[in-house]
Amino acid sequence: MKKLIVFSLVFALVTGAVLADTYFGAWGRAVFIPVYYNGNVEEKNEEGEWKTHGEVQSMTDVGWAPLPNMAFYFSISGEQIGFVANWDFAASDGPDGQGRDGEIKTWWKPNDKFRMDFGWARDATLRGYDNVDSLHFLSGGMWDMHDLIFQRLSTAEWYHKGGGVEKRPGAIFALTPIDGLYLGAAIATGPGLYSGMKLEDVLKYSQYAIGYTINGIGLIRAGYHGVTGFDAGWPVIPSQLAQFAFQLNAIDGLTLDLGFGYRLNSEDYGDADLNTMQLGLAAGYNAGAFNIDLNFGGFFGGTYDKDAGTGEAGVIRLMLTPAYTMDFGTIGANFILGTDFSGNDNVLDFGAGLWFSKSVGGGSVKAGLALHQPAGLNKDGKAKNMNFAIPIELTYSIW
Repeated sequence: MKKLIVFSLVFALVTGAVLADTYFGAWGRAVFIPVYYNGNVEEKNEEGEWKTHGEVQSMTDVGWAPLPNMAFYFSISGEQIGFVANWDFAASDGPDGQGRDGEIKTWWKPNDKFRMDFGWARDATLRGYDNVDSLHFLSGGMWDMHDLIFQRLSTAEWYHKGGGVEKRPGAIFALTPIDGLYLGAAIATGPGLYSGMKLEDVLKYSQYAIGYTINGIGLIRAGYHGVTGFDAGWPVIPSQLAQFAFQLNAIDGLTLDLGFGYRLNSEDYGDADLNTMQLGLAAGYNAGAFNIDLNFGGFFGGTYDKDAGTGEAGVIRLMLTPAYTMDFGTIGANFILGTDFSGNDNVLDFGAGLWFSKSVGGGSVKAGLALHQPAGLNKDGKAKNMNFAIPIELTYSIW
């Protein structure tokens, strides 16, 4: 009898799964660097003086965090309601570096014009365009152009915690009342009965966005983000950032996305002489076998006292990535240049990389060389030395 009951339960579950809409997928990346020459290892000698020397090292990471990032995706849904789990063993989350990141949510969509997600949710409908080369971090690095141009709506980000602003989980509401128009809000409440934030703080530190698609021209959007991943002085001063962006897609082969952000609580930033404005540009041109990507970003509006070493100088970064695709794979390069307006010596930062990438069943393999000349001085008062890396990247993308 017990076996019959168990069999009946299993049969019911399997039948339910067959009748429901289910989907599995996975994406992840690891970058193995067997040779990394670090030209700026700093140590004190027996006399207590700082000395700099070079050292050959090895490491495995992912670029945006110090450990590989592996994830899988699962969803199941009925006609109007469902569940999503994008379980991401994120390199930067959790005490051991392998905590959960990504979506875990339930959603309800009663019609084609309205949807709400509860839990750890993300909506990238209006998010900025991003075409940064995956090995950029070994040539000096580039900011996350996605969010620098225009942030996604989210209740599932690493910066949604700490500093008294506990922002996850929560709810996302999306409304498309007419063709081309999108209205969205991410209300991040924080966890638990009697441990949530005051309503006024919830509303202040949440996100609101509007976007409109002009057929044949592009996408315009505006939004408010109570907390961002670019908060200067975080967790002391959450940004309360207003963003405006325009994406042009009227020209065949060309995508261009430009975004501007301004801190509405600029008086808080001004008192600390921090940057109050940000600018992001991502452009890509595809001419068939040849394509080239351009990324430019900057933070402005702050002031820097060179003598006192306080405040924050404006800073800019530029990245160029040409690539040529052939039958056997793609050959590409990246060139990165960055500087600030502090007036200090050795503020120029530059790097370059050369790589070969090949798509394979279920993902891609990429390998290359990278050079990076950091800005600034070492603790011995001398200019920083150049670094060198040989990376091998594996990306699985199974959908």
